[in-house]
Amino acid sequence: MSFYFRSDGTVNLGRLTLTSGFFLSVYTWTFLLGVAPVRDSCIPLLKEGSALSRDRVLFSKLKPSPRHIKELQNKVVAIKNPFKPDELLFRRVVATENFWIKRADDSGLIQIPKGHLWVECDDSCGGIDSLYKLGPISTGLLVGEVKAVVWPPQRVAWFQTMENFKRLNNYLTKQKTNRPKSQVFTSDEIYDTYHLARGLQE
Repeated sequence: MSFYFRSDGTVNLGRLTLTSGFFLSVYTWTFLLGVAPVRDSCIPLLKEGSALSRDRVLFSKLKPSPRHIKELQNKVVAIKNPFKPDELLFRRVVATENFWIKRADDSGLIQIPKGHLWVECDDSCGGIDSLYKLGPISTGLLVGEVKAVVWPPQRVAWFQTMENFKRLNNYLTKQKTNRPKSQVFTSDEIYDTYHLARGLQE
């Protein structure tokens, strides 16, 4: 402990602060936050490119509790690739458990099971998602919500700011996304729209 004290017995605040900062950083990057490069994810909101030019995003490693999982709807999250466990994918949460999906590809209706999410690429990503190969994914594959782009320097921004700009840009230029989106319904909306018997309980 003498490392933290001067010869006169007073605390060496510089060394104490440096050590505390080091262990806090280790804890933060191990348990709270992560950074990963974009691969095949949410184009054009996120950008791919060479190893130096592609986006790197900051994401949370804290998963919401089951009570708050619905708060992820319409947000971009990091998920584990079930075919390559060491690889992360970034996908938008279209629906959470108990909601219904009308698939964009074949108009099929699916109710999202408990403990699952429906995730899709943005626009022309073309990678695997719930429409292609995955179906509803277990929340066990969820890592956490994307918070910011931290590389390259000219792209650094909080993610919510980028989302707001995207919506404004689409409105001003009347752009349409290249890829149709699946539609989301509550059980009541499904029953009323398709005149189904109310036999399924949320």
